[in-house]
Amino acid sequence: MSATQERDQAARIAAADLDQAVQIANNIGEPWFRCQAQALAAWYESQPDRFLGLIDKSLESGWSITDPNRSATVVAWPVAALANRRFHDLEIRARIDHELETVIAKVAEVITREPSPVSRADALLTHIHALSPARTRLRAEVLDLLVKECANPANWKRERQIEEAALVVAGDDQAAAIDLASSLKETRKLRTIARIEARSEWIGPWLCHGLR
Repeated sequence: MSATQERDQAARIAAADLDQAVQIANNIGEPWFRCQAQALAAWYESQPDRFLGLIDKSLESGWSITDPNRSATVVAWPVAALANRRFHDLEIRARIDHELETVIAKVAEVITREPSPVSRADALLTHIHALSPARTRLRAEVLDLLVKECANPANWKRERQIEEAALVVAGDDQAAAIDLASSLKETRKLRTIARIEARSEWIGPWLCHGLR
C-alpha cells in the first residue's frame, strides 16, 4: 500500500475506529503523508490532551521535511485542525491559540528559505485556507505576507493566487475579499468580484477536514 493510500485509509476509518486510524497514521513512512494522516485523525479526537498530542506528532512529521516549501505547506493540515477546534476548557483553548501563533510564526520564517516567490505564495495560500473562517486575525497576518509575495514581478502566478485568496476570504468577509480582488487586472477583477457578490459555490476554504 502506498503512503497516499495509507493516509486515505486512516482518514476513511477515523470516525469509526480512531485508534486504528492513529496507528496507521503513525506508521506511514513518508513524513508528508504521515503529517496529513495524523492531522486528519486529530479531527475525530474528543479528548483535549490526546488531540494536542496528535497535533504535536503531525507538526513533528511536517517539520521533519527538509524542503522548506513542502514543510511549510504540509503543516497547514494540523493548522486547519487547530484553527477549527473549539474546546470548552479555557486553558486548552489558550494552549491551542499559543500553538497556532507559534506555528504560523515558524511558517513565516521557514518559507523565507524557499527561493521561488511562486512556491512561497502557494505555501502561504494553503494557510489562508487552513485558517479560514475561524482565525481571521492570524489569516490577516498570512495574507499580508501573501500580498507581498504576489507583488514580486517574478511571481507569474500572482494574479491567480490573489484571486484564490479573495474567494477564500469571501466565505466570511465579503468586503475584505472585494478589496483584495480590486488589485487584480480588470477582466479577472470583474470576474472575481462578480463571483464574490453572487456568493458562488466556489467561495470559502477548501482545507476544512484537510482534504476536499
